[in-house]
Amino acid sequence: SASPPRSDRLCLSLPEALKLHQAGRRREALLLYAEALSRDPKDPQVLYAYGLCLLETGALAEGAGLMAALVALRPNDAAGRYALGKALAMTGDPNAAEAELRQAASLTPGMAEAWLELGALLAPRRPEAAEAALREGLKHRPREATLWCNLGNVLGERGRRREAEAAWNRALELSPGMVEAELALALARRAAGDAAGAVAMLEAASRRRPDLAELHYNLGVTYFHARQLDLAIAALEQAMNCPRPLGKAAVRLAQAAQAACDWELLERLWPKLRAEADAAVAGRPCEISPFFSLSLPLSEAERAAIARAKARQVEARVAADRAAAGLERRRPGADAAGPLRVGYLCSDFRDHPTSHLMAGMFALHDRERFYVAAYSHGPDDASAYRRRVQRGVDAFVDIAYMNHVEAAERIAADGI
Repeated sequence: SASPPRSDRLCLSLPEALKLHQAGRRREALLLYAEALSRDPKDPQVLYAYGLCLLETGALAEGAGLMAALVALRPNDAAGRYALGKALAMTGDPNAAEAELRQAASLTPGMAEAWLELGALLAPRRPEAAEAALREGLKHRPREATLWCNLGNVLGERGRRREAEAAWNRALELSPGMVEAELALALARRAAGDAAGAVAMLEAASRRRPDLAELHYNLGVTYFHARQLDLAIAALEQAMNCPRPLGKAAVRLAQAAQAACDWELLERLWPKLRAEADAAVAGRPCEISPFFSLSLPLSEAERAAIARAKARQVEARVAADRAAAGLERRRPGADAAGPLRVGYLCSDFRDHPTSHLMAGMFALHDRERFYVAAYSHGPDDASAYRRRVQRGVDAFVDIAYMNHVEAAERIAADGI
């Protein structure tokens, strides 16, 4: 974290409080910080350290108050503004947080933490602004691997896969073995259909960091998609047994157990699935997918709640891209000239059950009444199934490496 501001006056309890804080004994440190602050309420070092300790223990409002007092005393203190920005973000005031973080970055442009925190704050709501902030940070800290990795994450979320992969690779050049970048690249490989490459990266990373549940989880998901169910179950169980287990691992493990007909394991996991369904009914996020819910002993009302939870998640994810595209949904009128222009959007125009079932359907459209386009956002496996789909449509467009906005604009330009 950023270095605390110095004070010319140190009260007797402050040095001991700092030692306890650095040793992770925060509760004890808080008592001494309180004593130090009572002796000198305007000591900037006490305000910073005490505020930071409060934030670390979850006392967000109190910590933010001390950071605000520090900034009032020292308005040009970049570390104080950075800490205040983080506190405001955690207390749910993103606009004020953004202002403080931008001020911190302006005061000390080389403070990578400020650019990183600003990017993280902006990414969910304004990804284009997050990208700009991270790129600005890289102008001042071009060898900061974490900035490159986070830039890749933002680009990846926006569908700009090639740029994202370049950013993650740059992060690994600067910091070999950086787990976050390796994980992101592995997931990109999996999305591109390179399951073997994804497995190799995830296995290597999980050997180095066996404590990280996210690595075991994604390794398990990759094995699951490759139908290596025993390996998937082992990896997902490992994800659940890590020091910080992932709740979503239980749902994926249940899917693997169901696919492997391991009914005993599925039964043991039922309480966790039941809790997820209850969360959806209560209007909270839910890890069960609508498709998986169809094979579980749930009511129609519960399945509908799970579908609504998923819809809310997708809506939040695409809100920024929808605004950026500025496209309106067009509905052709009854007197629209020419055939109805229909588009099929799919990730499985390949050797996959979806194409096994529907590859011949496209050619059966009445071409006097319908114009048929297929938009592929999945891997090109050069299979006979993919070629059959291509032959059966009027236009086959590969949008796998377009971002969401570019894909939407292409589909709109095609008059679909």
